[in-house]
Amino acid sequence: MSAFFNQTDNPTVRRERACLLFANVAGKSSPGRTDLYGGTSLVFAGQTLFSQAPCPVTFSNGGSRFRSSTLLNAYRDVYFRERGACIHSFAQVNPDSLQAGAAGRTMAVERAFVYPLNATVDPRAPSAPVPGCVKWLNDELDALSGLHTHYPEAALAGPAGATHQRSISALRGISAQSATHTVGLAACQPQVRHADEWDRVESEAVEHLVNTLDIVAIAYPDLQVGADPAHATVRVGGQVIDLLAIRGQKHEACIEHSKKFSPLPHRPVLLVSRDRDNTSWHRKFGSILETEPGQLGPERRFTDPRAGSLHLGYSRLLDIFRQSPTPVAVQGAIHAELAA
Repeated sequence: MSAFFNQTDNPTVRRERACLLFANVAGKSSPGRTDLYGGTSLVFAGQTLFSQAPCPVTFSNGGSRFRSSTLLNAYRDVYFRERGACIHSFAQVNPDSLQAGAAGRTMAVERAFVYPLNATVDPRAPSAPVPGCVKWLNDELDALSGLHTHYPEAALAGPAGATHQRSISALRGISAQSATHTVGLAACQPQVRHADEWDRVESEAVEHLVNTLDIVAIAYPDLQVGADPAHATVRVGGQVIDLLAIRGQKHEACIEHSKKFSPLPHRPVLLVSRDRDNTSWHRKFGSILETEPGQLGPERRFTDPRAGSLHLGYSRLLDIFRQSPTPVAVQGAIHAELAA
């Protein structure tokens, strides 16, 4: 690489206007994350006039995050995110066509599409551009195991397996805008990050979200996933409630993070929070979330925006799942917690 872009070896060849294309075989038979092969990319000299955008569709700006190496840090990298079986289609802009100055700056690749192989139906190969958030979220969903695999002895392991599949399918179907909002709301972070920066914090938050959806859906099958601006909506005790699942270092931090959510008028909000150690949430924390503890029932005061908030710790929700013999028992336990 360094020899190719060494301008002194061939002074009459403008290597800063050249491009190296690596078209690599897929690392697995379907779209998804893999440690083998894949990694189709275009590499330009560090002096290239091409511009970069944060988290462009279909491809990334490369770097050690995607290559697990710093060997190409001195160069401009266009790294296609999809490493599974697919067809990449794109138009490469001729580097020699660019003019110096802001007016001539453009992206190195245009119309970067991902097409499926073998009639595969997957959000990561839609015969169109693929936003980074869609690629990342679907890769995470591939690796998520449900509560039925962690607690096979639970009486509701079977229903949990069914709701897990529904949760995964629903999240795969949300839009790119909803995917960004869903992950950002679930992950209690001090700063907003784009999909190419998402890591362990966001991964754990998505796991918490899916686990929460799986349990709640056992009790309330009409749960609707991806109901922006919430993670989901569920009808509890005759009321439609916006469901939020947030994971952070502390329950208090999750409560503060939930305040970034803009609830719909006159609709209660249920926050299911999980802290670093999955400890219980105590009602004394409710003073941060609301002026009065939220409860189900006709006496709720909708004139107070925070009085429409309910809070349930994930530790307690998990206990309800593991200890309940039937879906009706799960519903009754959740309702009792919220009405207490």
